[in-house]
Amino acid sequence: MANLRNAHYRPERPVSFSPLRDSGWAYLGSEHKTLDDDTTYSEVFVALEKLIAKKKQQSLALADVVSHEADIVKKAVFVAVAGAVLASGLSLVLWIIINIFAGVALDRAGVHLALNALILLATNGVLLGLCLLGLKQTYPHITLMPIVRTLMGSSARAARASQSELA
Repeated sequence: MANLRNAHYRPERPVSFSPLRDSGWAYLGSEHKTLDDDTTYSEVFVALEKLIAKKKQQSLALADVVSHEADIVKKAVFVAVAGAVLASGLSLVLWIIINIFAGVALDRAGVHLALNALILLATNGVLLGLCLLGLKQTYPHITLMPIVRTLMGSSARAARASQSELA
């Protein structure tokens, strides 16, 4: 079998006809062309090996970046969940304390116990409805699409354009 690593591609006659040259033939604009000027298969293989090595390094670097981004997202989710749990617990405790003081104040004011319970129930129901309405209006803005767009490489301009289309 032939050794293709050191083979040269060089035709027996000139490559193209050029009326601009005295001889009438052109060798890619070169006055003096030797066999050493041609690219060998071994040089092509070396260049391809270098290209593959660089692409491997690039993919490993990208995998490293994605891994670190995933770690950051995990930490952010943990911090958000912990903050939400703490804020909910604090709000619940404060809400109970406010209801206790309101109930005691209504009782000291001489309001009947059944009417006191009805007033607190109605007040809590209205405030709960307002909270649910606010949550319903906020929910469409909570999405993972910015993270997905970032991982897919979309621009922030495209994200803003899609957000404006939704509005």
